[in-house]
Amino acid sequence: MGDNLSQIEFHQGEALLAIAGTYPSLADVISEAVQNALDVEAVNISVFINHRNRTVTVSDDGIGVSKSQFERALKSVCYSRKDESKLGKYGRGLVAPLGKCEKFTFTSMPKSQTSSSGYIRWTFETAVIQGQAKIAGVPYEEVTGQRFSRNPKNKKEEVPWRTQVKLIGFTKDRVLSRVTCASLREGLLERFSVAMRKRNASVSIQINDASGASENEKVVANEFEGRALPVEYLDNDLAGKTTFRIFIAKKTSKGRRGKILVGEAGKDFRISFSDFSRNTVDLLDREIIDALSSGLFEGEFITEKATLSPTRKYFEVNDALVSLCLVIEDWYRRIGEEHARKIREEAKDQRLQLLGVRSMKVIETMLGLPQFDFLKEVVKGFKIGTVGVRHTKPSVKVVGKQPDPSISTLGAQGGKAERDKDGGRGTNDPGHEHPEHMPFTVRGPRGRERTAVKGNSLGLQFLYVDELTWDKLWDLDTTTGVLTFNTVHPLWSECERDEKSLMRFQEHITITALMLETVPDSWKDIHRRLVDDSMSGFVFWLMQGDKLAGRKPDRRIVPKAAEIKSASKSKVAAAGK
Repeated sequence: MGDNLSQIEFHQGEALLAIAGTYPSLADVISEAVQNALDVEAVNISVFINHRNRTVTVSDDGIGVSKSQFERALKSVCYSRKDESKLGKYGRGLVAPLGKCEKFTFTSMPKSQTSSSGYIRWTFETAVIQGQAKIAGVPYEEVTGQRFSRNPKNKKEEVPWRTQVKLIGFTKDRVLSRVTCASLREGLLERFSVAMRKRNASVSIQINDASGASENEKVVANEFEGRALPVEYLDNDLAGKTTFRIFIAKKTSKGRRGKILVGEAGKDFRISFSDFSRNTVDLLDREIIDALSSGLFEGEFITEKATLSPTRKYFEVNDALVSLCLVIEDWYRRIGEEHARKIREEAKDQRLQLLGVRSMKVIETMLGLPQFDFLKEVVKGFKIGTVGVRHTKPSVKVVGKQPDPSISTLGAQGGKAERDKDGGRGTNDPGHEHPEHMPFTVRGPRGRERTAVKGNSLGLQFLYVDELTWDKLWDLDTTTGVLTFNTVHPLWSECERDEKSLMRFQEHITITALMLETVPDSWKDIHRRLVDDSMSGFVFWLMQGDKLAGRKPDRRIVPKAAEIKSASKSKVAAAGK
């Protein structure tokens, strides 16, 4: 190589803003400040966002930063001096606020400093820095008369933080400045849950909107709460050892809402599997991405050799990442897939049962009206009924136990009957049968055990099965009063796309099945064939009728303006004649 060299020069101010641009939003900047707080061993971190005066402060009670430490950091932007145990890696977070605010300050005092003049404040002004081709430096000042106290009594002299980052005049862009307690909590727990648990740290968030209304939340990183699967360690030459620490996510009132996190071995930082999958869509099957992002699972995949990008929002695409995806696919096919199938089946069964209870309430109400006594008599003609665990008299002839739990229309509404586990019409004395007791129940994964009894508590029960070899849509057992629906029948599958339609469909089938029992036995076969043949037309009407006719649910059909105008002209013309 020759000795001739061409020089490289660049505009330092613009370059620094370009570096800060790798943190494009206010949420990214706050996240970076929280990360730096965790790196200095903070236990209590507070975030305060004020939209009225467009300020953000992130304060922490960590060990603080000395003047010499901060100046070393200024000289190593894009080259982190943090050790491997720290969350930060690329040395860019220090300047992250640039471009998102008019100016920001960094104020800190090291734990070793105890004098009242130990705090130093640096001020970064976006316009000033951006305008300098060669940055002269960052101005700083000593903050006198201020000291640290975990429980400050004199608010003018004492503060509960050793380090504070304050953004002044943050961006007016509503997209870039959009931050909610929920979104901030979610982002912090995704990235820093491991570090927060290690340090027993918490983040207190307060957001005041432009009107002054306040939103508050305290963020604490809990351990995974789901059911643990065996920890797996899979080796691959290019990906190294990958650890799978996965749980079946806990059920909540809103379903399973677990998250899988992905991280590098020996590092505390994590990204969500949803973020991980954004640049692996060509490397992983869509089915696997959907299953692992669905909330069914929680936990973490820890990779030995795949590495995060400088922005830490995705993994670098290379041989190690490709191999990691192969390892993830192997784990899913061997372990995750079967669990995902079982969970989805359980969720489907539970959904059908709850929808069935709602439909059964319609049938129960209908059979309680005098004009439908002829259908009620069909139910009374069944041979075997069911009772709850505290409902049976010793004199009742027990036929057996039902294999699945069930929910009754009465039990679904709560009340004493449900609390007493009666399953009937409610009584203070569970040793007595109830006259005219007619239970309406739906079998499924939820509910209580019921006992089959002969000649008592005759009622109607829904049961859902997925029999691929059974070509019938439904079947009514007139001995037990069980109406079975085939949930893999094409017509049922068509209606499953809409809950209201599905409920109406099973109500229609129920009424049809009961009415079929009122015709003479010699006519039943031909009537059943007619009913079965009519079901496809009924489903077409149910799913397409409103759309094709321009009907809107629960609204009157209002003529269009052109139709009204035309009708008015016709009336005027007729009057003139």
